[in-house]
Amino acid sequence: MPKINTRSPYFINYSIANLDSAVLEIYIYTGAPHGAIIGTPQYTLNSTAIDDKVQFEISELIKDYIPAKNNGSYVPALADENYATVYVDTRLVPTVSGTPQSPIDDLAERAFLGYGYFNEGANPQLRQGLLQSNTKILKPKSRNIRIAVDCEFTSQVQVFNNYEMLQNITASSTEGERQIKYIDINGSLDVDTYLQQLQDDGYAIEPNDCLENFLCNLTWIPATSAVIIDSAGEHTQIDLIETENPPYEPYKVTFRNKFGALQDLYFFGNSTKQMTTSKEQYKSNILVDGDYEIYNPQEKLFTKQGQETIKLNSGYYPEDQNELFKQMFLSEQVWLEYEGDTLGVIVKSTAFTYKTRLTDKLINYEVELEFANDTINNIR
Repeated sequence: MPKINTRSPYFINYSIANLDSAVLEIYIYTGAPHGAIIGTPQYTLNSTAIDDKVQFEISELIKDYIPAKNNGSYVPALADENYATVYVDTRLVPTVSGTPQSPIDDLAERAFLGYGYFNEGANPQLRQGLLQSNTKILKPKSRNIRIAVDCEFTSQVQVFNNYEMLQNITASSTEGERQIKYIDINGSLDVDTYLQQLQDDGYAIEPNDCLENFLCNLTWIPATSAVIIDSAGEHTQIDLIETENPPYEPYKVTFRNKFGALQDLYFFGNSTKQMTTSKEQYKSNILVDGDYEIYNPQEKLFTKQGQETIKLNSGYYPEDQNELFKQMFLSEQVWLEYEGDTLGVIVKSTAFTYKTRLTDKLINYEVELEFANDTINNIR
């Protein structure tokens, strides 16, 4: 079945001799795929034929029905609205020489919040098991990592350490909202660190420097490679590269990549946080009975608000990771794990320079992120 990537145009074309017009009904839903057209369409489109042809573009309409929130959980759930895939049924009813024809139904087409590049042509499909472009992942020690795969094109995922298989995971789902599966190499999607695992298991942790040094140097996740086997029998190997005791606290940025999947990207370098303020002020009348109080200011503030930004440095990345940073810059949805919370951010940097080892030697990317909320809570 065709795959719809809703950030790029998706065209439905129809042509027949003496075609007058056509009506297209679009049904968008989650859960199990439908075996026939049921319910009420979300959209009904009409088009007059030109030269016996009609064309509909539907991706933007479908995109409105994909919530794609991120609350820090990688398990798609309807209640959390954190899913990024849906099913789409379409019914095309052409009118030829003034007579409506039998409907043409396309059922259970999968729609993702992804996009294709210009050189990938119209209706980009991106039909592959691994839902990311890079096959090397840099991560800190004692941190978890997730790998997104397409359930339709992935038969199994095997996680290895020094040729010893740690996990053999089957990726399959018929639910529209669960077409992306996130493979967690630690076996649990609820924890990111070994400390969290201990706390979830009911252990009381007393903070001290010795324990923190031990946990920071502990290789909690020993996996060195993950092999993804898609339904076509092809093997794609993901190499996991663990950094050795970075001098700065790593920051995890999660973004929605070109395949519509959440992807984690760690920044290992120095970070700088700053705040800018904005204000509205007015000149008040402080005169009372011909006199005024000098401690009562004439200029008063109506509102004052702050906007925080953080500047991150990636640390040294291989040249083949350029595509990863490119997709982060192009992403409409980006989150930063900051002080224990998953916060929405906007990539404030607008220029992206492709770096090479030959020219730049050691490749470091500096990215400025703007927190997607005001500093003072003003939600009313």
